[in-house]
Amino acid sequence: MQTAHSLEESSNIVTTIDCNGRSDAQIKLSIQRATENRAPLMKLIGLDLDRIERPTPSHWIDNCATPNDARFEQLSNMLGNVFGYSDLQNGRLVQEVFPIRGDARKQVGSGAIKLELHTEDPILEYRADYLGFMCVSNRDRIPTTVAVPDFALLSETTRLTLCDTKFTIFSDRPTPTPFKPAKLVTSVLLRAPGGRLRMIYDPVYIDYAAMDAGQSAAFRELQELIDSAMTEFLLKEGDVGFVDNYQVAHGRPQYVPRYDGTDRWLKRTQISSNLVRFSAIAVGENVLP
Repeated sequence: MQTAHSLEESSNIVTTIDCNGRSDAQIKLSIQRATENRAPLMKLIGLDLDRIERPTPSHWIDNCATPNDARFEQLSNMLGNVFGYSDLQNGRLVQEVFPIRGDARKQVGSGAIKLELHTEDPILEYRADYLGFMCVSNRDRIPTTVAVPDFALLSETTRLTLCDTKFTIFSDRPTPTPFKPAKLVTSVLLRAPGGRLRMIYDPVYIDYAAMDAGQSAAFRELQELIDSAMTEFLLKEGDVGFVDNYQVAHGRPQYVPRYDGTDRWLKRTQISSNLVRFSAIAVGENVLP
């Protein structure tokens, strides 16, 4: 609830936190309050960040560091622990999201085709609880598409099917390790304390051929619900956004990159609420397989 002294300005799905003139302790308190209220999306504005004049890089393998990366990681750690994947951008904790010419036709953040709504890394038991995004530049105002579906709108039969039967989801980057299987057999909706439902969702990598008729109908109803809930989550230069990976499906509209140093450039973090749980499989400091 917003008060005269509140830093938060909440829409129906986005909690906006104005950080202008606020201490880290105040910002962290607002973030904690938002997570306790299960805010699906947060946007931090008014941050004291350096203006980045350099052009958008052409590939993440280049030196993409900016003076704001450490601050972004610090803010991300207010939600949990930032971690990386050993097979994703060489295990970097702060990752790059910008168009790469060779990825234009791929279903990845560095592509240019429509990125379908999905939750991140659905096959991994140690998938991120939250995703962080910091906007370095976005002159074309390209949004992240998001959907926060109201599962109460699903039929009871569909909810039970998605909760109680198993679906197969394939990995988008399979590697030969027991911790990162080529596929995961799982429910699509997960029951959480208090009767809440959370989702694991990827319509591109789910195995439609393995579904029976009831599962096909249920997944189709879920997909229609998610598509109907889609809206835009726009980050402007200097904004930081956080996405609940179990409440929100995210993607991106199709666009035409210029590859001339002026394309949209975001930074991304993967954030775990309980990283210590997976410390036994870590392959480096805060780096998982």
